[in-house]
Amino acid sequence: MKNSKNIRLIELLIVTAVAFGATLFKSVCILLTGAEFTYSEFIKYPMIFMGSLTVNKLAITALVIYFIIKPGRSLKELGFSWYWTDFFLSIVLLIVVELATRLCSYLLYEVYYVTTNNYLYAAPKNIGFIKGGINVWSVADKLVNPFFEEFFFRAYIISEVKFLTNNLGLAFFISVTLQGMCHLYQGFGSALIVSVSFIIFSLYYI
Repeated sequence: MKNSKNIRLIELLIVTAVAFGATLFKSVCILLTGAEFTYSEFIKYPMIFMGSLTVNKLAITALVIYFIIKPGRSLKELGFSWYWTDFFLSIVLLIVVELATRLCSYLLYEVYYVTTNNYLYAAPKNIGFIKGGINVWSVADKLVNPFFEEFFFRAYIISEVKFLTNNLGLAFFISVTLQGMCHLYQGFGSALIVSVSFIIFSLYYI
């Protein structure tokens, strides 16, 4: 059992580093230095830029699946299943996320203003690559990214940390914190607000 946990810990660290190591490093650096993305390469070659993102996400997803099925495990262990009620539940979930995000945004603005007497700038920054127009790869990324983030942060991270530590609360915390930190490039306020949705999605998953 101990050897199995060690192997899965190593696999978890490898996949996490490959999947979000660069993004996490870049996000923290941008937050600390105040640098901004110009995305000149995206402006010149949008299909190549978005295509590389999509291919990378698909490759990482395949790597995670390999680590799961290699020892004979099933994707169902991660909650990967389909039910006809999922469609309706997803609509309810999106409504809850939207309302909660708006409420938390309002509260965050108010608390920040009361404590600092300044307005909080929480509009997302450095998202020019998202608004770069429509092409085959930008559409593909919009389809792949939600599945990729939910599969990795929710299904994989939570299940593996829970197995390694036997602590669901810690698994929940690591999942939300890691995903939130990967969005720090948008600014601290924006990352904090979007993390509300990560909290709700993680609560729903567990």
